Amino acid sequence: MTESTHNLRVLVIGVGALERGDDAAGRLAARQIMASSTGTPLDVIELRGEAMALMDAWSNANTVILIDAMSAGNPVGSVSRWDASAQPMPAEMARGSTHDMGVPDAIELARAMGMLPARVIVYGIEIQHAAHGSEPSPQVISGIEQAARSVIDEALQLTEGSNRHA
Repeated sequence: MTESTHNLRVLVIGVGALERGDDAAGRLAARQIMASSTGTPLDVIELRGEAMALMDAWSNANTVILIDAMSAGNPVGSVSRWDASAQPMPAEMARGSTHDMGVPDAIELARAMGMLPARVIVYGIEIQHAAHGSEPSPQVISGIEQAARSVIDEALQLTEGSNRHA
């Protein structure tokens, strides 16, 4: 793959634990994106959220969109967006992680090591519970649908912008 072709693709990473109710939000959003983005310049993967696995997954990517659960005190199911390539992750995103060292940690570690992709966007879906064996709440299901639509729209805008500048 040439560099110019590589730059036109967007890597979408859905993060979460499927067996932990609302914490599955990022991975479930990734599955919706996979199902509805056939033929688009998106590469979509799912990960549990370990920092080293995330850094390995994006090591050859130029543009990355991550989707993860968060618990920052916002209304359940609400979706937040951060441009992590432009500024450090907000403290509330790190506080809400159910992973020992998750998305915010991976981003800041990669930034410190000079290994952060050129563009990193993070979508957080506000959760209510992450109990083992529980199902995602209806509000989080709505947030998953909203996040999936937003990610597809943004990824397509990013790749169209790259096509115009190529």
